[in-house]
Amino acid sequence: MALRFEPWGRVASGLLERMAVILLLRGSWAVWSAGLWLGLITGAILIHLTLLGLIVQDGGGLVFALAVTVFGATALVWSLRRSQIPWLGSRFFRNWGAGGVVLNKRG
Repeated sequence: MALRFEPWGRVASGLLERMAVILLLRGSWAVWSAGLWLGLITGAILIHLTLLGLIVQDGGGLVFALAVTVFGATALVWSLRRSQIPWLGSRFFRNWGAGGVVLNKRG
């Protein structure tokens, strides 16, 4: 099934993905990249679940599996850098490390 946004939708999503990769490679912008990726990949997963189906063009579900893998990796980057999330990180996650343990406190 075609999604009625060819070819410009594909080009626009490709440009957004490229921007997300560039932001990810710049370490200080990784949290912005993770936010962009979470939005993009959530849209891709929802389109597969609602319109396209899990198996597209006899791919055996590989594209959907890769989308779920990217979602998991992006969620991991987002959670590891949660203190850098604008407006939320400084209020809720300021001194938290893994598992809620306070890091960088010398006692």
